[in-house]
Amino acid sequence: MVQADAPALPPPPPPGNDASPWSLATWSWSDLVAVTAAPFGVAAVLTILLIAAGATSPGWGVLLTVVQQLAFGLGIAWWVRQHDGSVRPLGLRAHGTTARDVGAGVAAGLGAIAASAIVIGVTMQVLGRTELENPLETFGDRWVWVNALFALLLAPVCEEIAFRGFLFGGLRQRMRFAAAAIISGMAFGAIHGDLVRFPGLAVTGVILAAVYERRRTLPASMAAHATVNAIALLGLLGTR
Repeated sequence: MVQADAPALPPPPPPGNDASPWSLATWSWSDLVAVTAAPFGVAAVLTILLIAAGATSPGWGVLLTVVQQLAFGLGIAWWVRQHDGSVRPLGLRAHGTTARDVGAGVAAGLGAIAASAIVIGVTMQVLGRTELENPLETFGDRWVWVNALFALLLAPVCEEIAFRGFLFGGLRQRMRFAAAAIISGMAFGAIHGDLVRFPGLAVTGVILAAVYERRRTLPASMAAHATVNAIALLGLLGTR
């Protein structure tokens, strides 16, 4: 009697993982420090050059923001490409994103903006604040729309590469989803430099990590991020 071959077993998940295995970013702790510090170094050098040149126009502030965003997004993507031979560990796969992924991202973005608004409202009550500063006020009328366009198109791509594809992905290799999402979400909130908005942005970061975890493609969280920024920008532009 011929015995049928047993079905092949799936590969084991990474240590500490509570989900099926999938391609994730890999880095050592020294890599993490070096790669994430580099964009700040680029921004610091450019700031010094602008101060030395006496550049005070709000347009230079927009340029500084764009350079830092590109250093985050393209710089990290370049490093991962050199390190792993592909950007797939960042959740960027050719022909790997569907309309359902994008739709799920948009839906998650709507939920994230609502959750963030609630958390920020509670934070304002705790801190005794009656209104929020409008970050668009730092830009003159000439540059506010340019900055808004970059926030809508550039930030969702570059920040998702940095915080979900790279940071969350590497943490996820080492720990369970909740811990990786909270740590990367707090880093995401802190980078915006706004104490009142920090808790709400951290919650948004956790939700974006959940979208990435669920859909396993970075454009899904990019769509969620773009949705959050679009709604936030409408609110900020309406209060100028």
